[in-house]
Amino acid sequence: MTSRLSQYISIAFHPLLMPFYAMTILFNARSYLTYSLAPEVKKIILFIVFITCFVMPVLITLYLLQKGLIRSLEMSERKERRIPFLAAILMYVCCYFLLRQLPAPDLIPAIVISGAVIIAVAFAVNLRWKISIHMIGLGGLAGIIFISGDRILTDVSIYFIIVLLISGITGWARLSREAHSSMQIYAGFIAGFIASALTLNSILQ
Repeated sequence: MTSRLSQYISIAFHPLLMPFYAMTILFNARSYLTYSLAPEVKKIILFIVFITCFVMPVLITLYLLQKGLIRSLEMSERKERRIPFLAAILMYVCCYFLLRQLPAPDLIPAIVISGAVIIAVAFAVNLRWKISIHMIGLGGLAGIIFISGDRILTDVSIYFIIVLLISGITGWARLSREAHSSMQIYAGFIAGFIASALTLNSILQ
């Protein structure tokens, strides 16, 4: 039961879903984004982000699995993660350029670029050490919400607290599956938070 629950948690909070979750939160945070963007534009943004940042990287990973280039979707070996990481970065960059074509504030494509930076950090660390990608993603989401609150001029503390709670639950799930050590969990969250916060802050200055 515990194993199945931890698996469901790992899937629900997959790191590639973090940009989609970030957009969904910001669109519902009762800020100017909620009211200034037409519903059709928000739907297009969410669709683009979901397809390019999640569906396409997953399909590429499944292709690599079918060709035997990785042994499982968990990618427990560091070497298995390199091609999927690079593919994800490429998809995030494509997403950035697609979003730039829409009538949306700079914050929207900036979030996607911060996601690409987070994956690049994960790729660099992964060359030497296995770090928790789930926690990097959640740390990145926390960093995005933390910085975005000032930019959209609204209180996002409740969302920030929820993400922290989810991060704790996901960290437990990853530990229970023996996918990572506690150090890899903590390092992942901190690295993701710092990378996304610094990236967003520098882009939006």
